[in-house]
Amino acid sequence: MRAYVDTGASYSLFHAKVAEILGLDVEKGILYELVVGDGDILKVYLHSVTISLAGKEFKVTIGFSKNIGVGFNILGRKDIFDKFVICFNEKDKEISFTPRE
Repeated sequence: MRAYVDTGASYSLFHAKVAEILGLDVEKGILYELVVGDGDILKVYLHSVTISLAGKEFKVTIGFSKNIGVGFNILGRKDIFDKFVICFNEKDKEISFTPRE
């Protein structure tokens, strides 16, 4: 599953369809109301999910919502950024994740 890295996002945010693919009942997660850029409130359901990133497998908290206003998933800071040294190479349009020891 692909996601855009968003350094300004606290939580990772995926569309509810992804939760269904993973066999999760979206609304059984912890309800979190997120204020988005235009001031609207987005209902998000937080779940603990195991992901694989840069050869490392670990649990992260991901928010799932049926009403995401963008057409892509977002990879936020919580449970991820503390596990990697992340390098943004703007010139080559690349992002690298190096696991912390």
